[in-house]
Amino acid sequence: LYEPGSTFKAITVAAGIEEGVIEPNTECDTCDGPRKFGKYTIKTWNNEYHPNINMTDGLAKSDNIAMIFIAEKLGIDAFKDYLHKFVVGEETKIDLQEDRSTPFPKQWGDVKLATTSFGQGLVVNSMQVVRAIATIANGGIMMRPIIIESVEDTSTGEIIINQPIKDREVISKKTADTVTEMLISAAEHGEAQWTASKTYTVAGKTGTSQVVTEKGYDDEKTIASFVGFTPPKNPKFVMITKLVEPTVSPWAAETAAPLWYKIADKLNLLLN
Repeated sequence: LYEPGSTFKAITVAAGIEEGVIEPNTECDTCDGPRKFGKYTIKTWNNEYHPNINMTDGLAKSDNIAMIFIAEKLGIDAFKDYLHKFVVGEETKIDLQEDRSTPFPKQWGDVKLATTSFGQGLVVNSMQVVRAIATIANGGIMMRPIIIESVEDTSTGEIIINQPIKDREVISKKTADTVTEMLISAAEHGEAQWTASKTYTVAGKTGTSQVVTEKGYDDEKTIASFVGFTPPKNPKFVMITKLVEPTVSPWAAETAAPLWYKIADKLNLLLN
């Protein structure tokens, strides 16, 4: 279990687009500085602010304040509803031991809504993130993850193929296509743009989250991840790379993202 950080922003954006509270070019009118909620102050990851930033750039720049803007447009009830639609907190039904549900936040308020919008304050596992992004890649249709492709009866030679299982339609194809385009922009113009491939297009998002300890968040340790799929139309694969407490750099753009592209280069050769 881990807090996913900014990879989770794709879900927040998808919910906002599907519900009609934002569009890719919607400008944020609360993004000119940190947000204060009582004794809590929420900042961007680099303490830089972008007045009137639009949602496409907000995702690319991984702007926490822009995600809060979307979540507040949705409201707590609608936001929670979309988390359940993306089956956040539920088991993956992947036919592996120890597959189980993950804790879903019980107490909700302004601060919880704000932090959850950018992937902090809730815990998931890697497969739940992959499943959510795969749903976007699959035109809004969530498929059940399958480990066993087929089973062969050695006595008869019969091969039983595990057929794909459609779990649910989470968002419309139009929304999925829109979010995909925004994820392409995030991959090409975000913090990890320096490592983006020059030969194939990726829809993807970095995530750098803080590590939770018994005393709260550790200021010196992170979990770095990158999740994406390629090609954006009719994807061959969706993949997540996740590094727990990387030592070379705390940032996903400098660790998890280049690792993702290094593996993707080889996958593309194998799948062509």
